[in-house]
Amino acid sequence: AAAAAEEAKTQEEAPAAEGTTTTATEEAPFELPPQPERPKTGRWFEGEAASEGFADQLLANDPKLQTLCLVPPKHFDPPDVVAICDGLEKNTVCYELLASGHPLSDESCQKLSWMLSTNKSLKILSVGDSSLGDGATILFEGLAENLQIESLDLEHKGLTEASGKALAKALASRATNGAAGLVSLRLSRNPLLLNALSDLAADSVPAPRELQLCEASLDEKHGSLIGKWAARGIEDLNLRGNTRLGADGVEAMLGALLKGSTSSPSSPPKLKKLKLDGCSVGDDGVEAIADAIRQGLSLEELTLESNELTSASSEFLASALSGIRGRGRLKRLSVRMNAIGDDGLVALATCAEDLDVSAADLGPRGFKALGEQALTSLEAFSSPRLGMSLGEWCSTLKPGSWEQLRHLDLGCSGLGDAGFKMLINKLIEDPNVMPKLESLCVGGNDIDESDEGCSYSLVENVGAARKGKLSVTWRNG
Repeated sequence: AAAAAEEAKTQEEAPAAEGTTTTATEEAPFELPPQPERPKTGRWFEGEAASEGFADQLLANDPKLQTLCLVPPKHFDPPDVVAICDGLEKNTVCYELLASGHPLSDESCQKLSWMLSTNKSLKILSVGDSSLGDGATILFEGLAENLQIESLDLEHKGLTEASGKALAKALASRATNGAAGLVSLRLSRNPLLLNALSDLAADSVPAPRELQLCEASLDEKHGSLIGKWAARGIEDLNLRGNTRLGADGVEAMLGALLKGSTSSPSSPPKLKKLKLDGCSVGDDGVEAIADAIRQGLSLEELTLESNELTSASSEFLASALSGIRGRGRLKRLSVRMNAIGDDGLVALATCAEDLDVSAADLGPRGFKALGEQALTSLEAFSSPRLGMSLGEWCSTLKPGSWEQLRHLDLGCSGLGDAGFKMLINKLIEDPNVMPKLESLCVGGNDIDESDEGCSYSLVENVGAARKGKLSVTWRNG
């Protein structure tokens, strides 16, 4: 670089060649001096598979290698499968293998199956891609002999009726050999699996604690099978995106759940978390949920996002959860993206500790009612009516309201710079307003980010006023 610079200086001092002219306004094009070529090292440049180094660590039982992630762009080709499986067969340290997103040949499935039948350390497994299909039956032969696996991720693996039946058989065999039921089973986005639901829900197959069957093409006729399955011990059930399930499917599911759990009065349903986002539940489906709560369903979390709910759903839930005959508040309730409005949200105010009413048409009256309850978290993202009524709801922010609130999200609600400053100044002036608030999100509200806008200093001041316990997310980007 020094030599190149000296050469350039010499050329500048040399007289112009005969027949050429130079002017003060003409400049030679700028060129970088030659750069030394940097050596390209590492697995990416040398064509070495990441699995080679990991395989050595597995064979050595390296205590530092407890989780192994080989998702794309890392390779998991047949030679990699062999190397990793050889390392895992007798390994006693590594408990997690994540190699999803790679196609598996029958030979690779056989190698993985053998590894599963001998390995004693793995607890979390995710392998294969959407082409796995019937090849999963080979994997499940080894799973049947493995007693340690707790979490099995089979989402979007092209599972068929045959592979679903093989999975049910493997899980039953594990139970016979003394294995506990799975902690987590993810079967989402496998629509061809539905014909094996009766096998998976059979009494001989231990139910997982968490089951995900999202976007699985479930409809109303599958409701009772899912309920029967859940009755045997599922605690967390996620059915998001099954648009054809509908109110009838939800009612059939809950009926089977309660029926399967009433064989002993001392054994109510264990289901605690139910996610039905985008399942076309409607008000009739929520009424069925409220009836099930009255009959002993003791939910802690319920998510009903994008289900075309109205204020009627709020009344059903409030009746089942609140008052003298109510069973008590949920820990978390989400009615995001349902045009419920203030009438419905006032009714929901007493239904949960953590409430998500984003894009649910929240206005000043609903906001005031929510502030009178012991909410710990409120998600009110995309609530433009709040932006249009700043003075009305800001005036309700007084000591005695929002006393337990720790998290508040008012992002993308049209507050503008004036609304942002009004809210922040309120929190600065009176630390007894929302006294326990730890997290405030007001991003996406067209706040002035320039130095003249003073937003930075306001955020610093509110942090100081709250003794460093309040974090504010406010930038527009």
